[in-house]
Amino acid sequence: MKASNPDLEKSIREKALDLLMVKEPEEIGMREIARACGVTPPTIYYYFKDKDCLFVRVKQDCIASMDARMLDAISRGTGPLESLRLGLEAFRDWAFDNPRIAVLIMGRFKPDTSDIDEALRQNYRSMTMAVSLLEDAAKAGLVSCSDPVLAVSLCVYSLWGVIESFFSKRTFPQFWDRGRELTDASIRMCLNYIACKGESR
Repeated sequence: MKASNPDLEKSIREKALDLLMVKEPEEIGMREIARACGVTPPTIYYYFKDKDCLFVRVKQDCIASMDARMLDAISRGTGPLESLRLGLEAFRDWAFDNPRIAVLIMGRFKPDTSDIDEALRQNYRSMTMAVSLLEDAAKAGLVSCSDPVLAVSLCVYSLWGVIESFFSKRTFPQFWDRGRELTDASIRMCLNYIACKGESR
C-alpha cells in the first residue's frame, strides 16, 4: 500500500471547496474533483471512501475556521451573557465574511449522522462552550435556564435565519443594506429572552 500524502489530501479538500464555491454539492462528482486536482479518480478514492466522506472533511475544515473565530470572541467576555453575545456576533461576522461557506455549512451539506457524539466533538465546539457558559450562569443564579442546549440552539439558529433572510433579500427592502443592524437586533432579542428568564417558562 502506498504511503498517504497529507499535502495531497489537503489539496483535494481545498479543490473540492473551490468547486463548492460555484456549484451545489449534488452537482459535483468525484471525477470532476480529480480533474481539478490533476489526479486520477482512484487517487481521490484512496483518501476518501466517497463524495459524502470528502464533503464531511471539507465541512469540518470550514467549521474549524468558524469555531476558532467564535471561541476567540467568547474567551474575551467578562461574564456568561457577554461571552454569548460576543460569540453570536463573531458567528454573524464570520457568516458575513464567508457567505457561501456559511450557506454550505448551515444548509447545503448533508448532516453527518453516522456518529453523533463524534460529530459534536469535531463540530460546533463553540456551541458546546456556549452551553457550558449558560450552565455556569444558571448555577450562579444569573439566569433561569432549565435547558441550555435548547437556549443556545434557539439563539444560533434564530440568528442564522435572520442572516439567511438578509443574504437572500427576503426581508423588508429597507434592511437589504442594513444586515448588521438587523442581526444586532436579533442578537439582543435572543439575549433578552435568556436574561429575562423566558426560557424557563
